[in-house]
Amino acid sequence: GGFYAEIPLPSFPSSTSWYLVASSGQLGTSTSFNYSYIPVNLTVQAISGMGRPIQGLSVRILSGGAEVATVTTGSDGIGTVSLPPGQYAVEFPSESTPSQGMSARFESTPNGTSTSVQVNLTSPATIIAYYQVYYQVTVLTSHGVANGSGTFPEGSVDIVSVRPTFILGFPAGYAFAGWTGTYQSHSSSVSIVIDSPQLLIANWRIDWAPLYIAVAVVVVGRRRGL
Repeated sequence: GGFYAEIPLPSFPSSTSWYLVASSGQLGTSTSFNYSYIPVNLTVQAISGMGRPIQGLSVRILSGGAEVATVTTGSDGIGTVSLPPGQYAVEFPSESTPSQGMSARFESTPNGTSTSVQVNLTSPATIIAYYQVYYQVTVLTSHGVANGSGTFPEGSVDIVSVRPTFILGFPAGYAFAGWTGTYQSHSSSVSIVIDSPQLLIANWRIDWAPLYIAVAVVVVGRRRGL
């Protein structure tokens, strides 16, 4: 003859990711069960308001109030970490400066406007966050006054200009020659669609017109004096 016993197993999340490895013990005494798990992928994704991926955003993953992982988004705006099945909180930063000349402000996730998203990780999951991105525009000039420097939302239009375009001097003046840097143009006033950090440098050329005019005046004066 034989016998059998029904022993209730400890409860775990309703997921096939947990599996029994071994059990040990003797009849009439305690029995222990060893469990392991198949890691589950938790993916975070950061997207700008114009649908562009945001690289370099650090996202915290917490369990029971304690941080268990940090995920940083790559060039595709995506970061992935493998975790045991369970309950987690995904904490997106409210503001971040992922790269020089760029800042990002949290707007929402599909779950709402909270920066914290709760997830019951029993199968692979992806949490998406949307951000308003801002870019720095720097305008430099060695003469005159340049306008247009500042921080602007992605997709907005910035008007960059320099005035005056001619600096009187003697024996030579300076004339505006065009913009170089991330944007090239010969116009003293340009409109730029902001989709990345911008650096515009006003270039000037030496203009000898004041000297020529002075010489001409002197020559004409001498001739009239003859």
